[in-house]
Amino acid sequence: MRRYTIRVLLSILCIGGSVQIRVTAEEPPFGLADRVPWTTSRIVGTPEPPPPYRAVRVFPNLTFNGPVQMVEEPGSGRLVVAQSGGKVVAFSKDDPDVDWAETFLEVNRNLYAISFHPNYKENGYVFIFSPHGPDGTEASRRSRVSRFRTTFDSPRCLQPDSEEIIIEWPAGGHNGGEAIIGADGYLYIATGDGSVGSDTDVTGQGVDDLKAVILRLDVDNPDTGRAYSIPPDNPFIDLTGARPEIWAHGFRNPWRMSVDPKTGRLWVGDVGQDLWEMIWLVERGGNYGWSVQEGSHPFYPDRERGPGPILSPIVEHHHIECRSITGGYVYEGEKFPELYGLYVYGDYQYGKIWGLRHDGEKLVWHGELADTPLTPSFFTMTSDGEILTTDYASGELYALERAPKASENDRFPTLLSETGLFASTADHQIAPGLIPYDVNAPAWNDGAHAERYLAIPGDSRIDFLETNRDAHTWGLVDGSVVVQTLSLHVLDSALTVKPTRRRLETRILVRQDKHWLGYTYLWNDSQTDAELVDNRGTDLTFTVPDGRAPDGRREQLWHVPGRNECMVCHSRAAGFTLGLQTLQMNRDFDYGDVVDNQLRTLNGVGLFSQPLEKEPDEYAALPNPYDDSADLGARARAYLYVNCSVCHVQDGGGNAAMQLRYEEAAEHTGLFDIAPKHDTFGIENARLVAPGSPYRSVLYYRMATLGPARMPRAGPTTIDDAALRFMEKWMSRVDAEGNVSGLDGASESTDYETLINTLRSATSFSATAKSATVTLLETTGGGLALTRELAENRVSNEVRSGILAETATLENRNVRDLFERFVPLAQRAKRLGHDIRPDAILAMEGEASRGEASFRSGVASQCKTCHRVGNAGATVGPDLTEIGKKYTPERLLESILNPSKEIDPKYTTYALVTATGDVITGLLVEKTTETITLRDAKGELRSVAAETVAALEQQASSLMPERLLRDWTAQEAADLLAYLAGLK
Repeated sequence: MRRYTIRVLLSILCIGGSVQIRVTAEEPPFGLADRVPWTTSRIVGTPEPPPPYRAVRVFPNLTFNGPVQMVEEPGSGRLVVAQSGGKVVAFSKDDPDVDWAETFLEVNRNLYAISFHPNYKENGYVFIFSPHGPDGTEASRRSRVSRFRTTFDSPRCLQPDSEEIIIEWPAGGHNGGEAIIGADGYLYIATGDGSVGSDTDVTGQGVDDLKAVILRLDVDNPDTGRAYSIPPDNPFIDLTGARPEIWAHGFRNPWRMSVDPKTGRLWVGDVGQDLWEMIWLVERGGNYGWSVQEGSHPFYPDRERGPGPILSPIVEHHHIECRSITGGYVYEGEKFPELYGLYVYGDYQYGKIWGLRHDGEKLVWHGELADTPLTPSFFTMTSDGEILTTDYASGELYALERAPKASENDRFPTLLSETGLFASTADHQIAPGLIPYDVNAPAWNDGAHAERYLAIPGDSRIDFLETNRDAHTWGLVDGSVVVQTLSLHVLDSALTVKPTRRRLETRILVRQDKHWLGYTYLWNDSQTDAELVDNRGTDLTFTVPDGRAPDGRREQLWHVPGRNECMVCHSRAAGFTLGLQTLQMNRDFDYGDVVDNQLRTLNGVGLFSQPLEKEPDEYAALPNPYDDSADLGARARAYLYVNCSVCHVQDGGGNAAMQLRYEEAAEHTGLFDIAPKHDTFGIENARLVAPGSPYRSVLYYRMATLGPARMPRAGPTTIDDAALRFMEKWMSRVDAEGNVSGLDGASESTDYETLINTLRSATSFSATAKSATVTLLETTGGGLALTRELAENRVSNEVRSGILAETATLENRNVRDLFERFVPLAQRAKRLGHDIRPDAILAMEGEASRGEASFRSGVASQCKTCHRVGNAGATVGPDLTEIGKKYTPERLLESILNPSKEIDPKYTTYALVTATGDVITGLLVEKTTETITLRDAKGELRSVAAETVAALEQQASSLMPERLLRDWTAQEAADLLAYLAGLK
């Protein structure tokens, strides 16, 4: 209850014979009387086995300002450090106590990289990669590689007036950043796509500009009038319209490139966008996929492809473990003999360091070497083969050493009761020092009740970051823990007891060594304690009350995230802690005896490092999206901010190019009346948000489905119907500028009104009701309208059953997936996704008749676009009429999962490049002196006059696409195998 101290001041004023009484309230008490230090933390280390190495600081008397690269000066024993602001310094690597670095170069441009010419001792040449200048002038908005010359005095330094610009190109957000001499003596330059989003200039697959490529230049034998010539064996030298400087293409933002001194192979680390980070071995003319693919995964699959087949990365990391890759070097030192020949690289965001071994044809070994608190912007190999790195944030230098054996005191708590967060875990009674809090706009957690707590060690304080770009996210010290316990009302198995609130999981976010890591504890059945969940997480099933369900209850799947999943949402771009920001925390909270504003309370007990300068009502705050009294447009934007902007924000990785920060101007969100860059899901004239038309809005569709199109991809397993209701209302009222009118717009739901009314008034699934249902299911918009009737329980149980029976046999998966939510969990599709396990598929009993139906008109019907069975299908790929004679089910599955592993010579793919730059990929049908004919993936014959062909190259990859089974169920795959194996 609210408890305020009231002081009543009585003033008797004679005004026309009346008496006036003035009542003044004292300043109410804070929500917390004082701050209690949290001293009981036992959260140390990580639950993972310790990696074999750790990073230790070297040259402890030196720090640098934004170190972006370090290389050893040939012959001198000096290490040369390039700093982002434009200054390059050098110091002796032989003196571990060195405390001074001398200036090597200082220029008025930003720097990314420095390298030395192989003949540096004689010619004094040094190459500098500069991404852009220091201001916004046109000259500054260009990246360049320059060659400088040093003095020949000892110690050497670069002569600023000796700069010779070798090559320039337009700068942008992703500028790459490397220029090194390769084993062949040519200069290799790595450039990015130049965009601040997802290849906004659509340059990734092009070879007509100098972005998103590796260049290869002869700088020792330049042409007249420029600082380089073109090596005669560059791959695109004779391709009309192509830049002859290009050696390979299809990179997003290559960050750090090196040459294996033993083999001459070129290694590149490529920073990804949405979900993946890549390591490449670069080949002549190689196409590395961006932005058709991100690594080996589809990104903009419908974009036009450039020359050559898309190659696969040597290694790719999901963003659960790596967010900004930093390429490295092949180790040649003597300190760690076991690492000799290992390519060592790391991640700028999470500080992990990995190694891989490659024999020239395949990956032999890959593993984590160290888990560090660093932000490594580079790796360096010294002349003795040892590898150094840096912490960009602190400007310090580090080396690897073998990690000591972990002690028992470093054991990470595997039970919630061992963490020191609770005085009584069974009673969910928090330990002294933990501070309860709540947020203005909760994210959708499948209807769970959330209890939140903040634990800050000792007398540490919070940095209140009011003007932080990431929506005022606060800064917390190492040792801080953010706690969230999620509970759900569930029914017992016999359905005889009233629903009870059951604690399901407690999630904690821990800051250690300047990094945030997330962990989940799963509560036991007796509700006395919770156990740490492993990397994989787990899934649970409950029966929950639901007043909108036909019988008042439904099954609910609950996904408990593994610790690798946590950081997908709790990313740097999202501010890590999500809820601990001014927009969320600026609200009242019931502390028990007192209700007070959280900002005022935390400020009052001295928890902020600097006292707040304004009253709480002067700071911004999010509305509660579920509050019907709040502004509709603000509610919708708050919902998108909380649930979607963890990805769809600058550097967040969401590839739809939406900017969903709450305070983003509507015209900059990329939402309104914008055509989707990916799938339209069969929606005619689809838009991300179609003004006045929720059922033409891809965003609405993605919120309404549980299929592969579901957004957000991580986290919830159920549909947020309350959100769909107000989002539908918002989309029906919003215009192309993001403004919301007071009245409903001309929503296309009126197009379905007659059909919907037919179903609402029907008491049985009559022929009329069935006809209305079939008509609605013909379009995605009609399917969306129909799902709202089922979700709101506005049709009879008989009609509902009939509708679901119709949807179960739909061939249109875009519509069929919308109704999966109404099907019992046991009957829902369990798609294979990326984690396909062949043994599990082969162990299932397939039904050949279902497989045949699938091949002819179901999910496997895409096979017919290339393959024939009897008289059905095409002849692009092998005839499958008697495929069961040739292949076992095991071999059939292998050919589907790895179509390029073994290719019949008759079905070798060729890439034909015309003199005008057109690329045709397909099977070689005929080659004469006059004409070359290919059959493309659609089965169409493409004939080209031989005199116009610039290149015809055999490809290593099959015309058959990979990952065909990703959206299939295991049973669908088993049924197809049974059908194909029986074709004898």
